[in-house]
Amino acid sequence: MIEIFATILLASAFYIICIHFINDLETILLSIIFFPFIFKDKTGFFFYQNFKDIFLLLLSIIIYLKYLIPLKKKEPKIVFYFHVIFLIIVFVPLINLFFNIEILFISISFIAEFVKSIILPICYLIIFFSVFVYFNNNAIKRLFEKIYFILFFIFLEFLTSIILKQYLDLQVLRVIYPENIFRSIFINGHIATLHFFIFGYFLGFYFFKLKKEKKYLLINFLFLIIILFNLETRLTLGAFIFTNIILALFSFKNINYREKNLFYSSITYTFIIFTFVTIIVNFFGNTVTSIQPDLKQILFLNFDFWPTPIIERVNTNIFFIENLISNYFIGFGYDNVGSFTSVNNLEIIPKIFISDFDHLSYSFLHSGVEFVAHHGSTPRVHSGILNIIISYGLFSIVLIYIFIKIFNFYDYNCKVSNPLKEFVLITITFFICSSIINYIYEVEILVTLLIAAYIITRKKNEI
Repeated sequence: MIEIFATILLASAFYIICIHFINDLETILLSIIFFPFIFKDKTGFFFYQNFKDIFLLLLSIIIYLKYLIPLKKKEPKIVFYFHVIFLIIVFVPLINLFFNIEILFISISFIAEFVKSIILPICYLIIFFSVFVYFNNNAIKRLFEKIYFILFFIFLEFLTSIILKQYLDLQVLRVIYPENIFRSIFINGHIATLHFFIFGYFLGFYFFKLKKEKKYLLINFLFLIIILFNLETRLTLGAFIFTNIILALFSFKNINYREKNLFYSSITYTFIIFTFVTIIVNFFGNTVTSIQPDLKQILFLNFDFWPTPIIERVNTNIFFIENLISNYFIGFGYDNVGSFTSVNNLEIIPKIFISDFDHLSYSFLHSGVEFVAHHGSTPRVHSGILNIIISYGLFSIVLIYIFIKIFNFYDYNCKVSNPLKEFVLITITFFICSSIINYIYEVEILVTLLIAAYIITRKKNEI
């Protein structure tokens, strides 16, 4: 039954877009961002991925045909950059599959992840090029303001979910809205929901600075409630607090936040995180795995801190770095290294364990089948930047070079600061800090829009 409902919803939304909004790129983007996901008990995530990703693919094809193809004559250089990145996205996973197919276990889930590793980044690539070419300063501000007020209505969804759970004891409510965290039916995942609201939080300060209207401060306070409610994601909250400190310092001193500040802030937070991880490893790591389970918990004020997840993320990242080396730095396709765990034939970087379970969990990485059976999904890289490097290997250098060329293609206002550029840079700082040793997902669309908005601020007459 739910499959029929999801299919009708998908077809209806796509039909409405094609008939009424085919020439409205802004509405197309909003429909992609907030297309609802569908639950079906424990397989809800599967259905969400199917229908939302299909909707993204269909509208990306529309955007490509309507907006990118006409650019061949107007902006041939931009179209050339698009096709080079497109070829890398397709070529890397295909050549990787060709060389490793004999040692892989090909299943339906493997095929699904492999196809997604090609299709999804192509969709975001189409959106990225369309936005920074066709949007100007005013257009991207309108889009961001609409996202901001849609997030306000999602806050009302949050309040409604709390009220409903108080008075209705329904299993479907417990599945959609688990206890102690909030995930919106229009965003999915409490981590993604948290990142969307932090994006909105910084967006609110941008609009307050721009319009001097106090309603943005009030809405920001409401957003802060959800941010604090999703306290489970503490690494994200640490990045959020750090970025707020940076924002407060620059606002207090009335200094413009520039590209070099983004770089220094990100390096500073990376140093803090790795210092923290080093302390955890030295005090709690033990390759003999002799530490008793009851010693793994750290009590600080009213918070219980467990170092086990930090150690597991470090070990997982080490494992995937070895995967990349074993694969001759070719890469595996976007966020798909977890499907190629059997490629790893190295033991060159020391692992840190704090219990026998951690060692067992790490050994699961060598067998993708066992890991999926135990955890319910393929393993992921717990770092945003490292994920890109491992996804495309040596070709990451080519990608970086192309993006620098694109940035320099619009360099009229590269040394000029404005509120939009400051918002974009401070929010990108947060996303970088949040993903240093954290796996964040389903926020690629926000990162895509932020980078596109940054390029827009560099265009001539976009001050």
